[in-house]
Amino acid sequence: LVPVKDLRYLTLMFPMKDYKDEYRAQPAHYISHLIGHEGPGSLLSELKRLGWVSSLSAGGRLIANGFGVFNISVDLSEEGLKHTDDIIRLIFNEIGLVKSNGPLRWIHDELKQLVETKFRFKVIVA
Repeated sequence: LVPVKDLRYLTLMFPMKDYKDEYRAQPAHYISHLIGHEGPGSLLSELKRLGWVSSLSAGGRLIANGFGVFNISVDLSEEGLKHTDDIIRLIFNEIGLVKSNGPLRWIHDELKQLVETKFRFKVIVA
């Protein structure tokens, strides 16, 4: 076997409570949208600018009744391997910003509109 690609991932896992009762608010989706944003000024754009990562994903999932995890994963460059502490610090800075800003209505409304648009234009395969 010959490897096609070297895989270098850094994953942070955070325990979280079961959010089934909060399905209308979609807290994990809200947070993953903010942390995983890819536009200018985002965490990912800064990490890419520094040459440390090529991708970032964030999301929550339920593991068992009453328990879930929220993961933030980055695909590290070779240079990023040397800066894992810096990457973790920047991730925690981003989490701090999300926490200090609290839920923002316009972001919730934007996410709601995205879900509605996705549903409305859903492709049905026969």
